[in-house]
Amino acid sequence: MKYKNIALGDVAKFIRGITFSPNDLVEENGVNVVGCMRTKNVQKDLDTNDVWKLLDNHIKNEDQYLIEGDLLVSTANSWNLVGKACWVPDLKYKCTFGGFISALRANINLLDKKYLYHWFTSDQTQELLRSFGNKTTNISNLNIKRANNLLIPLPPLAEQKRIAVILDKAELIKSKRELVIEKLDSLAQSIFVDMFLNNPIYESQSISDICTLVTDGTHYTPKDIGVGIPFLTVRNMSEEGLDFKGCSFISRADFDEAKSGNCAPKINDVLFSKDGTVGKVHVVEEPNEFAVLSSIAILRPNENKVLSQYLGYALRSSQILDSAISKKTGAAIRRIILSNLKSIQIPIPPIEKQRIFLQKISELHQIKTKSKLDLRRLNDLFISIQSQAFSGQL
Repeated sequence: MKYKNIALGDVAKFIRGITFSPNDLVEENGVNVVGCMRTKNVQKDLDTNDVWKLLDNHIKNEDQYLIEGDLLVSTANSWNLVGKACWVPDLKYKCTFGGFISALRANINLLDKKYLYHWFTSDQTQELLRSFGNKTTNISNLNIKRANNLLIPLPPLAEQKRIAVILDKAELIKSKRELVIEKLDSLAQSIFVDMFLNNPIYESQSISDICTLVTDGTHYTPKDIGVGIPFLTVRNMSEEGLDFKGCSFISRADFDEAKSGNCAPKINDVLFSKDGTVGKVHVVEEPNEFAVLSSIAILRPNENKVLSQYLGYALRSSQILDSAISKKTGAAIRRIILSNLKSIQIPIPPIEKQRIFLQKISELHQIKTKSKLDLRRLNDLFISIQSQAFSGQL
């Protein structure tokens, strides 16, 4: 069945947020106090942990109070976040929203709220919305007029509800897999805490005591010649590993100079991002030649005291990472200086205990890897179901 396409503005309306100054915010609840959502609250699910409060005299239109089933849409943000939206649940209290976001409200006589949610948050619609952004230097604004003219496939209301139920179930399955991955990370953290952080028999030692080298990369940026030896910065570090494809490349002479200054990591070194995004960790497992900028610290473990993988995991743990982050300095660029990094304390059990721990983590990692693969397959399936749903093939 082919659905007729209707302009979004004919079946739903964007409601702009209110304007106010920081001085208008209040701390306490009261009869005339309402919540106020902002860009920060627009996550995959509505984040209600940090909601601003202000007096209700700022609301000039009753439509500016959120109702269950509204979509909160980021309308002024960095380009990649313009159009991002989330479902508004029953909030149990009066709540409005600020000027950088809008509420998208369905005409319930024509459009099912959940159907609108699934269509609006689909990858295809989100990509179109971003293309409607009016870019300025630092921010992009959603072109509401163009968004209102966006065509939404509109089957009869009963069919919309049927489709929404199917997509809700598919999204729930996907969310459960995401939760499994999250719980696996929590379990790994718990094992580390129980085995070592909460165990007083294991002495903690500073990083400087358990490493033969604690340094950082070059304090200058060698010329990028396009081909040659990889040169990495913090942006080339991720949870998945090091991104050699997106890095700069330097000459052999520049690399030899970096190497002579201990700015070229070796196999089993632990890399730790200390500038900008503090706390990215990578253990070097391949004997590749590369150099790093000073934003990355190079830790060379004393193999008689600590295994590289154990040190890498310890630095990723929330408790140790919090310790590192608490030592950050710098206003414009957040960083941790080497002397503070060296002083961070790590519990050091015997090598055999470290191996037992790493074996447990390895088993969890295998389960997590499989779960991530399952999630990718579920994402692909979900996108396929969405495509069928909005083209009359479901």
